[in-house]
Amino acid sequence: MSDSEQVKENDFPMSDQSPKFPEPSLNEVISGSAMPPEMLRDFFAISRLETAGLAQVVQSLGNLDGLGNQSALEHLILKALGADTNKDVAKSIRRTINSLRSSNLPKVLDSLDKWVDSDRKEREQFFSPENLTRLRENLNVLITENSYGKLIRKAERLLRDVGNEFRDVKFVCDLRPVFDDSKEHVDAFVILTHLRIHYVTQGGDNSAFELALTEDELTRLRDDIGTALEKVSVLKSIKKNLVVPNPNQEET
Repeated sequence: MSDSEQVKENDFPMSDQSPKFPEPSLNEVISGSAMPPEMLRDFFAISRLETAGLAQVVQSLGNLDGLGNQSALEHLILKALGADTNKDVAKSIRRTINSLRSSNLPKVLDSLDKWVDSDRKEREQFFSPENLTRLRENLNVLITENSYGKLIRKAERLLRDVGNEFRDVKFVCDLRPVFDDSKEHVDAFVILTHLRIHYVTQGGDNSAFELALTEDELTRLRDDIGTALEKVSVLKSIKKNLVVPNPNQEET
């Protein structure tokens, strides 16, 4: 049986069926059993995957085209696990690779145990003893001293050290009427494009900003993006001769 077939047998729920974990209560924060909801969702996904499939993901990290390229990392994960793997699973694995270090893993798992114990009857439906055992096995495979895993985490931290994390972008194009002095007739229309960019601050807060763009400004933005992509293409070719993973590299 292939690794991808093993993963499919676990029947990870579709995104609209995945559990929605609540924000931690004050008591959980005080007792040390608080767990971020997103991490719980990621752990829920990973606890239902075959360890062999995740080992294949780790082995494939050396083929990653571009450190700090999250879409490339998710694509690599999907390719390693199989084409039918839920995309939300790939996102969960990607976030886990980026955020956890092997030195912090025991503490994180201890917090998860406390979280389950604080309401065992309710929470064992998400993390049964068998699921917790599988989760530990899988995280020990994913979060290792593998040199490529270190490089990915370092690149992600470096990327966020110099800027906020992009989340989404929206364009809304419309016509704005220009009324006459009497406000009874429309003399003309102005074409306007609203650009709204959603991002996550370095403090973890969701935020957004908006711009009103004319057609000329929108064209300039498109051209500038094209220029930036050309530069990225050149840097990617240079990077192939510069990035030399060191197996003995210490994570900082």
